[in-house]
Amino acid sequence: MVVRVRLAYNLRATPSIFRLCLWGFPMTPRQRAKFFRREIGAFIGRLNRSHAGSSKTGSFLENAAKLMQILAIVIGGAWVLNDYFEFKKVNNKLTNTQLQLATQAAAVTQTSIELNNQLSEFKLANTTMSRLEVVPDSSVVRSTKLGDGSFIYRFTFSISVKNVSDAPIVLPAMVLEFFVGSSPSKNLTPGQAFIINPPISWQSQPTPSTNPGFVTWTRRLQYANKLPDVDKALEDQIPAYDSTSPILLGEIRSGEAAGFQVNFVFRAQPKDAAGAVLTFWAGGQNERPSIFTETRTELLSEAEDARSLSMNDKQNKRIQKRLTPSAKM
Repeated sequence: MVVRVRLAYNLRATPSIFRLCLWGFPMTPRQRAKFFRREIGAFIGRLNRSHAGSSKTGSFLENAAKLMQILAIVIGGAWVLNDYFEFKKVNNKLTNTQLQLATQAAAVTQTSIELNNQLSEFKLANTTMSRLEVVPDSSVVRSTKLGDGSFIYRFTFSISVKNVSDAPIVLPAMVLEFFVGSSPSKNLTPGQAFIINPPISWQSQPTPSTNPGFVTWTRRLQYANKLPDVDKALEDQIPAYDSTSPILLGEIRSGEAAGFQVNFVFRAQPKDAAGAVLTFWAGGQNERPSIFTETRTELLSEAEDARSLSMNDKQNKRIQKRLTPSAKM
């Protein structure tokens, strides 16, 4: 009974010594280590002097210490293994998330590439006209008066084309048509009006109209021309008209301009109208040419008199004035 009490006393007293060493009076690290070794030595000495300090107890303690070491190693290994599996689990989750993000990024990149390709195709299909500055113009001049009230007119049609892109543009073919139209002005009653509808080119078939508010156009002249090396698909689109000089054909370099002017002389009444339709193809060197149309119309009643006609009118008025007898008062 004494051994138990003494051992309990020693074991109960020992934690106070440890607390004194750890949380006691202020000491330097060297002093604290020395004090700790002395107290451990005293504890072991008391244990050896007690009834528990037998060889059997020492062997038991030694085996327990070895067992504790083994248990510590096993527990530490299990802890490390658990940490490894936890890390691997989190790492796999992060890897899967990274793969998903990479897949989404690749999908976004592919979508962006497809959109850029579509945008490029759209620009390629719609930039030819935006790369060309096309300025058409027309005028009509009245020159000679005939006995039936009709006149000889000169209709002038011109066009200017400038390449405002950074690459050359090729104009492989063109079609030019000239029209004379009969207006319904003589059938108009007060308050009525009519529309100056444009001429119908070779691309569309004119449809007869019973509406008196439109101009009835008649094609009088037509010309077509093309480069000698146009492909079969484009050649099939060009109507079989008489050829004329290549007035708007060939390559136009970046920043350069091309154009032409043509005059049509015809006979018509002042109530009629005149018009021209130019159809041409344009595209880059590696592009399929696109088709474009420019139309101009003029009312003959608004035509300017030619200088010769003005001089003749003045001479006729002077002659008529001389031949007309003066009224007697």
